[in-house]
Amino acid sequence: MKKIIAIVLVVILIGIFVYWNNAEFGNSRWKQDTITYEKAKVIEVISEELNNDVPGITLGIQRIKVELLKSRDILTLDNRLTQTHNVFVGEGSKIIMVADKPEGVEPYYSVYNYDRIGGITFYIIAFFIILFAIGRIKGIKSAMALICSIFIIMCFMIPKIYQGSDPVLISVITALLCSIFSVIILYGFTKMSMVNLISIPLGFIFGAAVFYLMSMTLHITGFQMEDAESLMLIMQESGLKIHGLLFASVAISSLGAAMDVTVSISSSLAEIAKLDDEATSRTLFDSGMNIGKDILGTMVNTLIFAFLGGSLTTILVLISYGVQFHQLISSDFLGIEIIRGFIGTCVVILMVPISSFFSANIYKDKLPIINKLIRN
Repeated sequence: MKKIIAIVLVVILIGIFVYWNNAEFGNSRWKQDTITYEKAKVIEVISEELNNDVPGITLGIQRIKVELLKSRDILTLDNRLTQTHNVFVGEGSKIIMVADKPEGVEPYYSVYNYDRIGGITFYIIAFFIILFAIGRIKGIKSAMALICSIFIIMCFMIPKIYQGSDPVLISVITALLCSIFSVIILYGFTKMSMVNLISIPLGFIFGAAVFYLMSMTLHITGFQMEDAESLMLIMQESGLKIHGLLFASVAISSLGAAMDVTVSISSSLAEIAKLDDEATSRTLFDSGMNIGKDILGTMVNTLIFAFLGGSLTTILVLISYGVQFHQLISSDFLGIEIIRGFIGTCVVILMVPISSFFSANIYKDKLPIINKLIRN
């Protein structure tokens, strides 16, 4: 049975790759056949007219000479530094250039941004090195689980939602797939794995129900999100369902925290069941609830602060406009943030009784079908 499950998981990954490779989605609203982005290097700063009137930012204009790394062409151009577009460069700086090449017209080049590919690659490699150095085998397994989860989200969830599938359903399926691969890679085919594989999808199903309830009572849908206008243009072409996008974003944001709670509880109860043969399913459940209460104390704060931290700049802008209290509370912005924070936290809270219940029953052989599946 275990070999069959392993083969099925590999087939699922291959199927997702084949689907992603053949899926038709992407930018079709704006044709950019004449615009390309090219890597370049600053070989000389010819002249500068700069000022630092605004704290923390340099404004003005730079006359620079750059080399396009692909074609080896040398260009001389002005790099204008404004408050909204500020890419201050020096000799040797690696940048990305925007090249607009309309037919029959001389190409126009401008500085787009810093070339961050090298820096990002360095930090990713450093992250995995630290993970391997500290975690050893578990670190390697954690990296594999992370890569599988990112692969599922990027190659399955995003294309399916873009093409018009129900975001709530797809996000629940994605949570299930990510938990299956992560748990089996990290913990193998064990009772603890089965607890997590049952608990996580159930938690997100309850979370979806709470989302629909809050969406109806607070009159909040995806149409109030920040990028709603752009999403509606996509909807006209691909059939994108905007309503459930809010839940999908929350589901992905809280998936890691939900898995953390279930693993912590199921692992703790597994140790208790191993050390205390006289422990009953009831005592295990009570222990799980007590452990969960301690975990929730900080986990709830983590989720709420994460969602509020992302909206800090918007809150500052609203304060500058002098909005009234009831105006702020009733705004679409705050309603969306409340739903995001509440749904994510609700899923994590629900994981405590769900994982405690299934841990207590599976570890004490109250669900024979699960034990039979594990033995086979």
